[in-house]
Amino acid sequence: MRFSIHSLCFRLTYMSALLFCCCLAGNARTFGSEAEKDTTVYDQVEKLAEYRGGDKACYEFLSKNIQYPIICQLFKYGGRVMVQFIVESNGKITNVHAVRQFGSKLYPDDRIVTAEEAMQYKTAFPQRSAEVHEGMNLADKLIEEAVRVVKKMPKWKPALDAQGKKVRSRMTLPVLFKP
Repeated sequence: MRFSIHSLCFRLTYMSALLFCCCLAGNARTFGSEAEKDTTVYDQVEKLAEYRGGDKACYEFLSKNIQYPIICQLFKYGGRVMVQFIVESNGKITNVHAVRQFGSKLYPDDRIVTAEEAMQYKTAFPQRSAEVHEGMNLADKLIEEAVRVVKKMPKWKPALDAQGKKVRSRMTLPVLFKP
């Protein structure tokens, strides 16, 4: 009887110690991952994120990769699209979207395709007739292209905080379409 009680106590002590160690190890992992995953996005930083090669290289990338929508070219339609995105602490580009600022020079005015214009386009380009329809907003075509190209960008140099640590930051990039 004494042997089984002693054995039971030993097993309970052993199991408690094992459970305690597992809990500590689990907490250590949790605390470590929380410290590593800073989800804050900074708008103001000590050093801004930068395209590798600088602004000139950034605009060269844009000019080489933008495919000006043909429908916009035909209607001599252009404008500036402000594209906002996050540069992650590893330099990767995420959360890419256009910033709509209607009534300002920072955003192309809406341009709606009429039924007559849609028919003219379909007649001139029958192989591309599915690309255009009455009521279509040409501003949306420019926005789609600007967002597509920014998503395609290679990694940037991430922003740095006051301690020199790489942080996530929000950037806004103007993409100009000139007919």
